[in-house]
Amino acid sequence: MRGARALQVSSEGAQHKRRQLPWALLAMTVAWLTPQVLFWIDVSRRLADASHPVEVRMLRIFILITLTVGTALWWLPTSYFTLRTLERSGRIYEFLGVHIFRRFAADGDWINRRRRRRDAAYRVVHDRSSARHFAQNVRESERIHLVLFTICAGTMAYAVAIQSFTWAVFFCVANVVANVYPIMLQRYTRSRLDRLQLRADHSCTGTRVPTTG
Repeated sequence: MRGARALQVSSEGAQHKRRQLPWALLAMTVAWLTPQVLFWIDVSRRLADASHPVEVRMLRIFILITLTVGTALWWLPTSYFTLRTLERSGRIYEFLGVHIFRRFAADGDWINRRRRRRDAAYRVVHDRSSARHFAQNVRESERIHLVLFTICAGTMAYAVAIQSFTWAVFFCVANVVANVYPIMLQRYTRSRLDRLQLRADHSCTGTRVPTTG
């Protein structure tokens, strides 16, 4: 019965994530991708109207390099995801307010509390298998945000170079909210998982993994 219940909870959690996916994609498109595309189109049009073919070519090369470097980060070595000594306690991220950001993130504290109102047994992590699966998802999420961060940072750098400071400030704020804090959140979450795993390993039986939301 306990195994069936865990499977049901895991299945419901997966269905919940699938329902969230379209909204997450829409939010990313509106808040992150669309402004950058509009910026690059506007810059390209202005350079073309001003008859600067060399600058247009350089712009296209810059965009290509930014996209290439950003995409290449997807294949970062596994060692990158190993938490450093300063990160393991999670205090550095708490000092930076990541635990507050976590309350409002997707599958964060606020959303999980709403889920538990409907299902008191709901947990993101409920056994060792789900802990491993969740840790893998956290690493993949960090990869995605690293790619997006690099692309947005390239866009911001170009905006600064052409003295388009309004766009530069916008991209800076958007990058911090949409990528920097999510990256820190993934690493903070892994530090919490590691501590829970260590606590479980030192328990008297070693058969029960503490649950976390």
